[in-house]
Amino acid sequence: MIAAFIAILVIGYLVARTLARAVDTVLKRIGFDRAIQRSGIDIALERTGYDAADLLAEFDRRTGCPVLINTSFNVRGEPIVCSPEDAYLCFMRTNMDVLVLGNQILRKEEQPELHEDFDWRDLYALD
Repeated sequence: MIAAFIAILVIGYLVARTLARAVDTVLKRIGFDRAIQRSGIDIALERTGYDAADLLAEFDRRTGCPVLINTSFNVRGEPIVCSPEDAYLCFMRTNMDVLVLGNQILRKEEQPELHEDFDWRDLYALD
């Protein structure tokens, strides 16, 4: 009985270690640390005393989803959205259905049609 228990512990340890290495490899391959730095999340985490692993663990605890996607908010070639006005324009010009700004939820079908005298896609060269 004790031998079986020890065997289960050893197997569990080996599986956990293998999974940890696999996750580490994936995070390195996708540039997780660089993405955290570029996004500014690292600064926010420094201020709170948390690290990225804490952030992911808390997100998983609250949502049941162990994955958090961090992406820039812009259209290819345009500067990243820096204001609510930028966010609204990007939202209205693209195929997004919903935009959340603070405690406001904006649904595209509820917004007035955006009329512009130019094609916004001509403003920026694709990168």
